[in-house]
Amino acid sequence: MRCPRCNEAELVAQSYRSTPVERCPACHGFQVGLRDLRRIAEAMARDLVGVIDLDVALSPLPAPEGKLVCLCGRIMETFAYLGLPHVELDRCENCMLVWLDANELTGVAQVSAQSEGRIRELYAAARRNNQTYIDDPVGVMREAHRRAGTGVGSGGDPLLLLQLIFEA
Repeated sequence: MRCPRCNEAELVAQSYRSTPVERCPACHGFQVGLRDLRRIAEAMARDLVGVIDLDVALSPLPAPEGKLVCLCGRIMETFAYLGLPHVELDRCENCMLVWLDANELTGVAQVSAQSEGRIRELYAAARRNNQTYIDDPVGVMREAHRRAGTGVGSGGDPLLLLQLIFEA
């Protein structure tokens, strides 16, 4: 099958950390199943944490020209990765395939690594302060609401609620 972006080369089947992808050797873009995109992003985040500067703001990537046509013949829709404006990807609603240009793959890697890094920082800070990991955040919220008396229409103290949530 030909590359939907450059239409110059046949896609080559490969894998990233045992997740199947199809790569274009000419433009270096990737086609991956929508469900597999999350696994690839998580693997890239683990590989890049400590390498990516968490404080560098991501600039929006330039939008590629033209609409892509999926293998099934349908025009791919553009969507913001994780709802963020930094990286817009193309996906086929019919086949559930996603196309990532080389710079979009870099953007996904950066966003994922920064998110993973921030989460690790929060957990490390919680451990230093003898806070525990919350296994049941919904239960913690319910109990905090009950203790603070901040149920709907209760007129309870929202500051007390915050304090109780962070004590959990």
